[in-house]
Amino acid sequence: NTCALYDVNIKTGAFNWQLGGPHSTFKVGRGTRTFFQHDAEWQAGGLISVFDNGASPVKEKQSRGVLLRPDYAHKTVSLVQAFTNPSHVLSAAAQGNTLALPGDDWLMGYGNLPNFTEYGADGGVLLDGTLGRGVQNFRTYLSPWVGHPSEPPAIAASQAGGAVTVSTSWNGATEVASWRLLSGPSPSSLSEFANVPRSGFQASATVTPPVSVSAQPLYVQSQALSAGGAVLGTSAPLRVS
Repeated sequence: NTCALYDVNIKTGAFNWQLGGPHSTFKVGRGTRTFFQHDAEWQAGGLISVFDNGASPVKEKQSRGVLLRPDYAHKTVSLVQAFTNPSHVLSAAAQGNTLALPGDDWLMGYGNLPNFTEYGADGGVLLDGTLGRGVQNFRTYLSPWVGHPSEPPAIAASQAGGAVTVSTSWNGATEVASWRLLSGPSPSSLSEFANVPRSGFQASATVTPPVSVSAQPLYVQSQALSAGGAVLGTSAPLRVS
């Protein structure tokens, strides 16, 4: 409840300086004052990141992440950047963190609230979500994750002007680099007609059957491929009607 940051001498236990609070070593600049804050961390270039709760009792409109620059020669501190959620008024009474990510992005966890937000270097929101009703999370982190859906890839087809457009997707798969699309007269006689790099949730390509679909059956199928070309999953064969 001192609403201050302290730099502690590791050998003596004495304070080298205090930032904020009633006896601040630094003259606090506009926007640099924090209330009931958490997770003060050193950042590159001597900057300091802080999760500024600003609540309990409410001192600010909402919680924010701040990046501060202390000036030891002039005993001042200035605000480099502040991150606040533009869509929700999030006021965390306790806990929380502001985590530096690669590429100058930032991840904020809102402590006793279930919310988390990832901000880009320009302060824009890249990811906004919650961990579930009533969940508290002292600090939020990003970790590598790979999705392996329990269901096979989905496939659909439509006809127009004698051509067949095949679309495929695999909800939750994270390792798909490209799609191999197959067609043929039977499920056991399929050959590749397109290889489509993954560029979004769904991939599509068009195949023109050698004869009318109504005169001879046409089956289509999709295979999800890894970056190395390995087959990760295969859809069920689909008969085009």
